[in-house]
Amino acid sequence: AYCYHYMDNILVATQTKKELSDIRPSLLQALTTFGLQVTPEKVQHQAPWKYLGLKIMDQTTVQPQAIQISAKIQTLNDAQKLLGSINWVRPYLGLTNSQLAPLFDLLKGDPELNSPRKLTPAAKAALESVEQAISNRQVHRISLDVGITVFI
Repeated sequence: AYCYHYMDNILVATQTKKELSDIRPSLLQALTTFGLQVTPEKVQHQAPWKYLGLKIMDQTTVQPQAIQISAKIQTLNDAQKLLGSINWVRPYLGLTNSQLAPLFDLLKGDPELNSPRKLTPAAKAALESVEQAISNRQVHRISLDVGITVFI
């Protein structure tokens, strides 16, 4: 079994549903012992599973969940929300920092949340690149042949 924990998200993956059922009681006990609380209502038992902005399908495909990208940028706060959404899927987009730089430039200037911001033509082009990358990307499940290292 594999257990991935990030902030308040835990993903447990096994090869079979039976194996997952078998380890569930001891896993919950171990998590509780180390101070992690699992909210029963948030446990997802069937596909699609949602984890860290991803939607994991029943087969082998993992897709980003639908995110709302609003090109309606009027304030610094709007720009922060936009870039926050993009950061959830950024590792999967295959876009470089320089390609996204026009969007990050929106964060420069007056630090007041209500300070005015406007999408430049370069920022609009970068946003289109993000939307295109999101619609074309997917990742796949782990390969059990590849070793892992765990640091606690």
